[in-house]
Amino acid sequence: MWKKLGFLFLAAAFVLSGCVGETSLIGQSVVASLDNPNYQFQGTLKLTSDPQSLLALADDPDNEEAQALLEALHAGVTISGSESDLENAKFIIKANDDKLLRENGLWTGDEPASLELLAADNEVYLKTPLDSKYLKLDTSEQLAAEDAAQLKSFQEQANKLIIDFAKKYVSTFGYQFSDAQNLGTETVKLPTGESVKATHVALTLDLKELANMALFAAQDATTNADLKQFAVEFLLLTNSLAPEGDAQNVSAEQKRAEAAAMVDLGLTQLKTWLATEGKEYTPDKIVEMAKQEGLENLTLKLDYYVDDNKMPVRQIGNLSLTLKNTDQPTAKPVTIAFESDTYSWNFGKVPAIAAPTAENTVTTKQLTEDEDAMKAFDENGFLYPLIQSFQEEASY
Repeated sequence: MWKKLGFLFLAAAFVLSGCVGETSLIGQSVVASLDNPNYQFQGTLKLTSDPQSLLALADDPDNEEAQALLEALHAGVTISGSESDLENAKFIIKANDDKLLRENGLWTGDEPASLELLAADNEVYLKTPLDSKYLKLDTSEQLAAEDAAQLKSFQEQANKLIIDFAKKYVSTFGYQFSDAQNLGTETVKLPTGESVKATHVALTLDLKELANMALFAAQDATTNADLKQFAVEFLLLTNSLAPEGDAQNVSAEQKRAEAAAMVDLGLTQLKTWLATEGKEYTPDKIVEMAKQEGLENLTLKLDYYVDDNKMPVRQIGNLSLTLKNTDQPTAKPVTIAFESDTYSWNFGKVPAIAAPTAENTVTTKQLTEDEDAMKAFDENGFLYPLIQSFQEEASY
């Protein structure tokens, strides 16, 4: 699971990773991060739009629960923890405003509502401060030992293949952003109290810019030898998970030739589309289509702070969406905005993350077989009703 989350982060980082102009430092930072995947972090994610202005758009502006929800989103969540590698990580997700949870009987006590998510040894564990044990989400245990070993091998090979390709691709991706600025050296104060000198690169993208970049990437895909090679290798790796069947008499050379032919076909179809129908979808056309669907504006502002070792010590993202109800032409557009602000430190110094012992865990299987297993989870915690619903589904 964590590796999938890591790849999502990588995909997001790719958006920042133009290798030319002011954003070249960001591309270098992405590559450096892939070589140093362990670090500690702390960040916030919150709604920055005014809750009252959004509440005024609701069918019932006086709804107290809706108001509490918007206020909770406005206060946001704080996420902290560490990643020791791409397979093992620890998250602490804390609600900065847990009023809604408390009012609905889903939290109690002096501590703010929070959840610990731990990924270790290809397993995932959940726990709140109210619970005495971790909930282990059974994944590999549902597979036969041989299948689990094969899946683990696949994940490790896929992990390496994707990262090796990403380092090449990010380093050579040649898109030139229209609004990128190197704002020079600034001091970043980390949550630890330590101060770090870092170069501040600011980047602003709108919907037209994102569309332009997507078309650039599509055009690049039709001629990029590294991308083609990666696609062939990944397809071969994915096919290795399929039951052998009649394929057991097929040679490795024939399998590779078939994979290459499939990739060539896909790239040819993409090239044909770009030369025909794709010509209609210019960035201006995409913006026009979005407005017809009610998306008046999209703006993504990114601030990247990179230290002397090319490591990202702070990343700020502001996403703003302006929407209009196309069924009500006279209605005023509404803007919904979010902000994330993340600090990272101790690159290469994070200790290994250990999985909880069996004595400190309850598996989802145990919950269906032993009624007393529920006692490990506090009735006033938000995990309790989730576990109850899982038990009820399993009993049918």
